[in-house]
Amino acid sequence: MNTQGLIYSYAAGTTSKDPYGFRVIEGSGPSRVSQILNAFPDQRRFFNSSAMIISGYTASLGLTGDAPFVDTYLHFPTFLRAMKLAACERRQVIYASQPLSGAEMFFRLCDSNVELPRSLLWAVGGYYLPLSLEKAVRDRLEQCRCKLSCLHSYGIAEIGHSCFVATKRFACGRPRYRKVADEVQAEVSTKDNRLTLTNCHNGRTVATSDQARLVGDEWQITSGSDRLAAKVLNELESWSNADWQQRTGYLQMDGTNLTIQLRENASKTAMKNELAYYDYLARFGGSFFCKPTWSDAAAS
Repeated sequence: MNTQGLIYSYAAGTTSKDPYGFRVIEGSGPSRVSQILNAFPDQRRFFNSSAMIISGYTASLGLTGDAPFVDTYLHFPTFLRAMKLAACERRQVIYASQPLSGAEMFFRLCDSNVELPRSLLWAVGGYYLPLSLEKAVRDRLEQCRCKLSCLHSYGIAEIGHSCFVATKRFACGRPRYRKVADEVQAEVSTKDNRLTLTNCHNGRTVATSDQARLVGDEWQITSGSDRLAAKVLNELESWSNADWQQRTGYLQMDGTNLTIQLRENASKTAMKNELAYYDYLARFGGSFFCKPTWSDAAAS
């Protein structure tokens, strides 16, 4: 293979240590944007030359197109400058990020009292976006006269990003995914509904811990308990808008013991299971560059 000019990207979320476990961003077939637009033509209202793509993702996504692209590296001052530029030029924004880091940026943005773009598409992936968090972010942005739409993406680090994409949810709250990656083959085990993905370009196969089922031409994908325990999901979905504006979403579940991280600027509360931002980091580590631990330690 001619490797001249190619971009290799290691996904921050993978547990693989394989030096060859990278994505090739360029030269590997149709762009993901064109595949998304084939499945969701209405998204052309965002993916066009009058928009701006801003990335706060922890890996290179290869979101190419006619719109200008800005990498912010999860650096809030850079994100703020990019959003100001989009507002000044009356551009719609496509913001790509993981759920918790993206929410942190949006809440801080709204607290900055700057003019926001009138509409924003949140291309969110890496792990499940709780419906309660989506609502909290949407409502906060609407207070700033910015209308939010969501583009949920599901992929596997070694296979490719955004293999499945959704713009709506099922009644149960799960995203209504469509498979958009033509180069990816999806198989569901008849034994336990586990999802296996294969990249037909490089032959790599990953058997996930996630469960999937086809509903018509749409996919319902449920995160494995090692990534999202049922009791953690129930806890997260029970949070109000006010809870999310106080809490980062990072937590530790160990049986009946739950410890929740507060945001850096959050006021202290009387709840014993809430830890101040830096106290939580000192005890459990982590950062917004990391995926949350949403499993149940007592079950492992």
